[in-house]
Amino acid sequence: MWMIFVAVSMDLFSDGLMIGTGSSVSTALALTLALEQVMADVPEGYATIANMKDKGIPRRRRLLLSASFALPVLLTVAAVEDMLSEAHESAQDHRSSVLAFAGGFVLFTLVSAGLGS
Repeated sequence: MWMIFVAVSMDLFSDGLMIGTGSSVSTALALTLALEQVMADVPEGYATIANMKDKGIPRRRRLLLSASFALPVLLTVAAVEDMLSEAHESAQDHRSSVLAFAGGFVLFTLVSAGLGS
């Protein structure tokens, strides 16, 4: 049960990174990405909470855990916006800086996955 919860949290972490990166390009892109992720993440959230209900977790605790799913997204969006604003001194973000940042995250994930196995 907790492994599912952690897996969903990690998925939301990467979603937050994507939305934060999108927000550096434009607010409309970030909003579009966020709405798409809501539609994609509702089934996995439901499955996680249904699994907890099946394991006998009280309703209040399930609701608190469900609300905590927002934390990885919010923390990642804040971190990405802060990192991108400090990463360079130009007045505007460029598409190349966003692509380099996203590419670095993908490379980090691939290296981490390769070293962990």
